[in-house]
Amino acid sequence: METPDKGAGTSVYLATSPEVKDASGLFFDDKQRRRELSEAGRSDALARQLWEVSKELVGVSTL
Repeated sequence: METPDKGAGTSVYLATSPEVKDASGLFFDDKQRRRELSEAGRSDALARQLWEVSKELVGVSTL
């Protein structure tokens, strides 16, 4: 687990750096290291399935 300062580093970097002002749809880790999302991470069908399972697990019927 990271310290709060280190954990916030990527969020602060993304919010303040002009280098990434136009970046969208990318995964950032450890500030500047970018990775493309996997196919599963871009899947609308899997996102819907995850949402349905999550609702069931927390006992929410509609949102």
